[in-house]
Amino acid sequence: NASLSLLVLMEPGHWTDVQPNDIRWEHKLVVVLVGLPARGKSFIAYKLVNFLCWGSTRAEIFNAGKMRRVIMKDGSKSTSDFFDSSNNQGFQKRERIAMMTLDMALDWLEKEGDVAIFDATNSTKARRQAVLDRCFDRSEYLNVLFIESICDDQQVLLKNKLCKIANSPDYRGWDQKKALQDLNKRIENYKKAYETIDEDSLSYIKLIDLQSKVIFNRIYGNVANTIVRFLMCIHNRMAPIYLCRAARFEAEESLTEQQQQQQEEEEEEEKANLSSSTAPNDGTDHNSRTKTTMPRSSSSRSPFLQPKATTMPASLAQTTTTTTTSTSTSTSTSTSTST
Repeated sequence: NASLSLLVLMEPGHWTDVQPNDIRWEHKLVVVLVGLPARGKSFIAYKLVNFLCWGSTRAEIFNAGKMRRVIMKDGSKSTSDFFDSSNNQGFQKRERIAMMTLDMALDWLEKEGDVAIFDATNSTKARRQAVLDRCFDRSEYLNVLFIESICDDQQVLLKNKLCKIANSPDYRGWDQKKALQDLNKRIENYKKAYETIDEDSLSYIKLIDLQSKVIFNRIYGNVANTIVRFLMCIHNRMAPIYLCRAARFEAEESLTEQQQQQQEEEEEEEKANLSSSTAPNDGTDHNSRTKTTMPRSSSSRSPFLQPKATTMPASLAQTTTTTTTSTSTSTSTSTSTST
């Protein structure tokens, strides 16, 4: 079932036998960097490998320039003449070193890796075709993705050149002005034979000025799509990073305790108001704080509930008339009768 799904995805309608080894290669990816010197290829490679390893993908960089400095005795002092396209001896050495570096990447992929990044100029169609042939000799199901860095912004170019002069072992100990002149001459030598990627049959990504524009063609697979999304966010400009550490102070804690205590008091008061509002209505106004009793007639009173004796103020006693006295007499009579 795995081999059948592989064939349907890659070549619908074409049936052939697939070996287990080919299925393993189908999940491997070779990223081939393309571009002139000082175009940020190594910058992209290091950013990309850090991103992929952070996502638990086993990725590694294989740099042809680093291999050249290891193999050649005077590799650390390679001048611009070594990279001249008319220098046949230098051309053959560079091609041989590039293929050795690619073989190391393929060996690593076969044993343990997931994504191998081949960091070299790969500036001609013939070189890129040789890279494809070398990869497909291992397995026709191996995935190859080209990433071309194109940079025409003079400010970005100058920044990349100064960074390369400061960090490249080729210019260690050089005067900055002389190193910049040699690097510009090396770039001009590469420009004589440079060919941009324009083959629609290839799977490629073009990154313009490291930030302004991304062009991609024939991108398949989860890892390749992840790389596209990552390159759309990459840049080499300086930007501030703000770090915020969350903390609590004693004043905040005490304030929180006061708020909690106040909230508990409010909840208790609300419960008390709720319980008083649900009590039976006996003529008492529960909304007011002072309780007042509604007046009743003496005939409706229970014989067990006697009114309390009250003393009348002297001012009211003096203003009573004969009519009220007779009324009081009848009231007292009814009271005694009730008793």
